[in-house]
Amino acid sequence: QQQMMFHLQKHAFHSRTHISGKIRSSRRNKHTTVSGHTIIANTLQKYDSPVFGVPGDYSSKLVVALDDLHHRFINTNDESAAAFAALGYSVAANYQNKAKLGLVLNTFGVSYGMVNAIAAAYVMNVAVLAILPQPDQQGRQHMLHHDVKPNSQKRIFDAVTGVSHVLKSAQNVPQQIVKIANDCINTSTAGYLEYDNIHAMQEVEHQDTGNPIASTDFPIKHSVDPLVSNSTIAQEIVQKLQSAKQPLFLSGSTIIRRGLREKMLELSENTNIPVASTFSGKSSFPETHPNSLGSFSATLPSPASDYYNESDCVVLFDDRLRDIEIKGTGLSSGSIHAKLDSLTVTDTGDKLEIPMEDFMTYLL
Repeated sequence: QQQMMFHLQKHAFHSRTHISGKIRSSRRNKHTTVSGHTIIANTLQKYDSPVFGVPGDYSSKLVVALDDLHHRFINTNDESAAAFAALGYSVAANYQNKAKLGLVLNTFGVSYGMVNAIAAAYVMNVAVLAILPQPDQQGRQHMLHHDVKPNSQKRIFDAVTGVSHVLKSAQNVPQQIVKIANDCINTSTAGYLEYDNIHAMQEVEHQDTGNPIASTDFPIKHSVDPLVSNSTIAQEIVQKLQSAKQPLFLSGSTIIRRGLREKMLELSENTNIPVASTFSGKSSFPETHPNSLGSFSATLPSPASDYYNESDCVVLFDDRLRDIEIKGTGLSSGSIHAKLDSLTVTDTGDKLEIPMEDFMTYLL
């Protein structure tokens, strides 16, 4: 039934656009008139990631537009499998030091099957973008799938994503998509993109703006901004680590997501400071290494937890604190929380705007 629906939709789509497409292509200028579905497909293609999903009533036209561009659409058994596949694709790319965006496209209503996978991506700091259509009121009266409360789809996904956006018109669609997609990649989070299947998909005069997308490679920097090197806060952190009797590095999921595992290993070996991995940061540091203390949890007894409790200087390399990993009161006094773009010293509240990778290079 899904395959039949897809081919019928594709046939109808091409029949409607074949003649008008010839007329449009005869115009000898750099502007063309295209549908919102085509604009979305063109923009997603820039990210060079397959789209996982199940073709459905309100998403089928976008699937057809992707197919016209020969962009890979991977049909899964159900919506949940599609979202988990996008999650796995992004994670696998991270281990190759690539920042690939996991893309999942499903239709309205049945998309709630994706919630667990999208929530997992949000908790694990994985770049996944869920793309979902929103039918108009007339479409709601002829639902092919079970209906839900008005506007509840976005409210539910807002609770399990870091960024969200709604396309309400076909104007400036590339810029809007690139912004949310880049936010997902740059902050390693799950995102939600909803498009109005009527107003956002109207044919408009469109010019490809060539929007820059987020880099898909993690460059390894070997130098640090002199302003950081001369920072009093940075110098005090180095002194704190050098004078500590039992320092500890906590390696979180951001180390994996930003391709910094080799740098974490180099940092531990150069400083001879042991490393414990958070639950979500497992495999961010090799557990067979002599400096590895294994996994750390504030709620479960382990050698890493014992070492943490007696440590006089802890540096957490992760973008977010999680109560299940770090004690509910936060990091212990005197600790340093190194986030993606900044670090904070817990006992003084001092904050330094420095990317995590630059901070690791500075410590080296």
